[in-house]
Amino acid sequence: MRILAVICAENIAFQRGRKHILQNICWQIEQGEYWLLFGLNGCGKTTLLSILSGYAKSSAGELMLFGEKLSDDNILTLRRQIGWVSASFFEQYIKTEAVLDIVLAGKSGTLGIRSEMLTDEDVRQAKKWLTMLGLKKQIRYPYDLLSRGQKQRVLLARALMSERKILILDEPCAGLDLLSKQKILQALNNFCQLTQKAVIYVTHHTDEILSCFNKALLLKDGQIHSQGDINAVLSTNNLSDYFQIPTNVRRTDEGWSIQLDMTNYHIDGTPKAKGDEKNDQS
Repeated sequence: MRILAVICAENIAFQRGRKHILQNICWQIEQGEYWLLFGLNGCGKTTLLSILSGYAKSSAGELMLFGEKLSDDNILTLRRQIGWVSASFFEQYIKTEAVLDIVLAGKSGTLGIRSEMLTDEDVRQAKKWLTMLGLKKQIRYPYDLLSRGQKQRVLLARALMSERKILILDEPCAGLDLLSKQKILQALNNFCQLTQKAVIYVTHHTDEILSCFNKALLLKDGQIHSQGDINAVLSTNNLSDYFQIPTNVRRTDEGWSIQLDMTNYHIDGTPKAKGDEKNDQS
């Protein structure tokens, strides 16, 4: 029996002015797939995720969410089925709102509370998630007075407010201390083990590549470099081609190790010419 795609993107593109941020993005995500989205800074990751989660419109292409073509008529309904954590996106819109209000807004998939949709049970659920994530004392705090780690956990609680079919996590551990980072990773690991939901996870750090991740997509200069089984995508040969620098990849029971061999390359990534080694030492 064919599994219904949670997300199906066909030839998605995004252009701002004359700049092409994304081009020809074709990506299908099915229930029970745990995706790692990897790319260098500025390659278009957050823009792509904001489109897939229904918070931005593509310039071209077609997006299907849960078997429905995304439109102005169904966007709010479909958004409620997506849990999206992205500090780089939400901090453009969230400033002094109270923590509890931010989490409750996740119920409707909007940036602000829609009180007509809320029940007493919704408020209890929001407080439950905040308590579980160690934020019981901060429930009434304004967002801009929180630490980076607390902000990330607020956005995670917001993403978990409704029955989600997919979690989209844009660098949820960025800037966190060791303890806060482990809390986020443990919560995600538990989520993956207990459900068959889909997950997209963005990170630059190998220690965040959890064992549950089974798929990976490499984004480069706004286009897909490669995608598929995580072991094939994060292979020595494929990452060497992606970085255009010799790369060594090892996967063990403890996790992943990805190391770039910069011996014959300058710090900007350009190859050294003969004699450059002597100049570097002089």
